[in-house]
Amino acid sequence: MKRKLIFSTLALTFLSSAALAAPGESGPGHHRGGFAHMDINKDGTVTREEANQARTEHFARLDRNRDGQVSMDEMEAGMRQRLAQRFKRLDANNDGRLSPEELAARSQAHFAKADRNGDGAVTREELRALRPAAQHR
Repeated sequence: MKRKLIFSTLALTFLSSAALAAPGESGPGHHRGGFAHMDINKDGTVTREEANQARTEHFARLDRNRDGQVSMDEMEAGMRQRLAQRFKRLDANNDGRLSPEELAARSQAHFAKADRNGDGAVTREELRALRPAAQHR
């Protein structure tokens, strides 16, 4: 029960804060709700207190009008901000549009990272090897 509560808190904080990465902290491994952000004392673990602090900080970022509640408009604003940051990273030529080549470049980079042995194929083991890294972003 205790583990489920901690995991649920971590998952909720991690997933919901992906929508509100701070400018300059977007991209893989840099969203504010990641494990590294919650591990305040950088000891490789996240305590209940650290998770609670991260959740409180995340709520404060969402609650833009500081009324103690998060409205749909506030949630959407955060999601739009995150989406705009993601779009800007993908738009390599800064023309405000994404070409198939720009989208392919991102996909190819992800594939290359997953293909650890460089054989041109990704196995389940290689994908599993990426999961721990993704969980510690």
